Amino acid sequence: MKTPLTAMKLWEFLTDLHDEGHDLENIKVLYRYDRDSDDVLVCAAEEDLYDMKTNSVLETIMLLTNPEQI
Repeated sequence: MKTPLTAMKLWEFLTDLHDEGHDLENIKVLYRYDRDSDDVLVCAAEEDLYDMKTNSVLETIMLLTNPEQI
């Protein structure tokens, strides 16, 4: 079973890159479904879904290519 990426794992990954001396301001974020697929530029991150019981606990965030309102 695949394990979803959590915000904490993403934070730790980015922190490690920063600690290694990489300039995070100059690193673009891309998305690929797998290593053989084309890349898509990620332009925004937003809050997504909250828990069904209380609607107050953030459960997911989303990465968007087009954050414009439809």
